[in-house]
Amino acid sequence: MNLCIMRFSPSREKFVFYAFAALIAGLPFSKALSSVALTALLIAALPPLIRAGSGIWKESRLFFAVSGLLIFYLISVLWSGNTTAALNFVYRQNMLLTLPMIWVVHRAYLLPHLKTFLYIFIYACGVTSAITLLLFAFPENTTHWISTHLPGLNPYEFLESRTKFGLYSPFIDRLHFSYLLGLAILGLMWMRQRHWWNEWITGGAILIVTTFLFLGGRGAQLGILLILFLWIWKWIDTRYARPGSWSKSKRWGIGTLLFVAYFVLAPGLLFQTLEPVKARYDQLFWELKLLQNGEYKQWDYRHFTTLRRLLSIKNHYRLISRHPLTGTGVGDYRQALQDAYNEDRDKGLDLEANAHNQFLFIWASAGLLAFLYFVWLLITVGHKAWQMRDEWNRVLAISVLFFFVFLLLFDVFIIYQIGAMVFVLSICLILEGSVTRT
Repeated sequence: MNLCIMRFSPSREKFVFYAFAALIAGLPFSKALSSVALTALLIAALPPLIRAGSGIWKESRLFFAVSGLLIFYLISVLWSGNTTAALNFVYRQNMLLTLPMIWVVHRAYLLPHLKTFLYIFIYACGVTSAITLLLFAFPENTTHWISTHLPGLNPYEFLESRTKFGLYSPFIDRLHFSYLLGLAILGLMWMRQRHWWNEWITGGAILIVTTFLFLGGRGAQLGILLILFLWIWKWIDTRYARPGSWSKSKRWGIGTLLFVAYFVLAPGLLFQTLEPVKARYDQLFWELKLLQNGEYKQWDYRHFTTLRRLLSIKNHYRLISRHPLTGTGVGDYRQALQDAYNEDRDKGLDLEANAHNQFLFIWASAGLLAFLYFVWLLITVGHKAWQMRDEWNRVLAISVLFFFVFLLLFDVFIIYQIGAMVFVLSICLILEGSVTRT
C-alpha cells in the first residue's frame, strides 16, 4: 500500500513525539493528559490532512477501517428518538476517526520511536502499579483520607474485603486498569524475546504482574492465562523443535500434554498460593452457588458481577429480538435497556441497566449491519496480523487482538476513552505491521 509519507520540521517532529509520549503515558493514570495530548496531535494533523486532499483517504483507507463503526453509529442517529443523547454518544466515539487521522499524518515520525513509546507505556503502568500497591498497603482509613484530599483520585469505597472485589484503583476504573496491565504484560513478553530488558524493566514487570493479579479483573486474568499458553508453546517450538527435529505426531503429542498440564496446574497454583486471587474467585463461586439455589435475593445482589452479566446478556437479547435489523438507535439504547431490565422487577430483580458485551451492545444499539461490520473488522485485522513475517511480531499481534476479543465478550471497553485509544492504536499498529521495523 503506497501511503503518503509526511515530513515535518525538526521542531514540529519534536512536538509530535512529546505529545504522543504524553498520550501513551497518560493512559493508566490520567485521562485528562491523554485527552489534551490527543487534541494537540489532532490540531497539528489537520493542516497536512487538508493539504493532502482526498488522496490520503484513498491511500490510507485501511487505517480508517475502524472508523466505519462510527458511520454506523451516525446512521443509527436517524431512528433515535433521543437525538441529543445520540449525538453525544457519537461525539464521545470520535476517537474511532480522529486517532486514525493522527496516525496517518504522523506515522512517518512515530514509527522509528515505537520502542521508546513501549518503554513509556511500561514505565507508566509500573509507576501506577506501585502507587496502587502502596495505597493497598496503607490502612483503609489512610487510603480513604488520601483519596479524599488529593485531586484526581477516584473515591475510595469501604467494602467487606479489600481483595474480594478487587483492589482500589486510584486513577482509572479498576477493570480498565486491569486491561491496560494485561496489554503491558503482552508487551513485556515480546520485549523479552527482543532482549529489550534492563533492571528498570524487571522492577516494572514485578510491579505490573503483582498488581494485575491483585486487582481482580477476572476477564483480563483469564485472557492472559489463555494467551500465555500460546507464548510458552511458541517458545518451546522455536527453541527445541527447529529445524524439523520433531515430527508432526510428536509435536501434537507434546503440545497436548503441555496444554493439559498448563491449564490444570497454572490455575490451581494461582488459586492456592495467592490470597487475593483466591478471594476473588471464591466470590465468583459463591455467587454462582447462590444463583443456582435461588438464595441470592437474601443478599445485596446488586454487587454480584456474575448476576449482572447474566442479566445483561438476557436483556440485550430482548432488545435484539425486538430490533434485529436496526437496533434501538444509539440515542434510545440506554432507556430501552433499562426498560428491559424493569420487566424483571416483578420477579424481585431490581438492577440498573449494564452493558457487558461489546458485540451485543453494537447489535442492540446500531443494528445487525454494524455488528457484522465489527466482526469483519476483527477478522480483517486478524488476517493482517497472521501475515506478519516475523514470528514473534505475529504472536504479539495475534495475542493483542485475541485479548481484545476476549475482553469484549465481557465488557464494552472500547466505548470508553481509554479503551477506544488503546484499541484503535493497536489496530493501527497491526495494520501497519510497524513492529517489524523496530
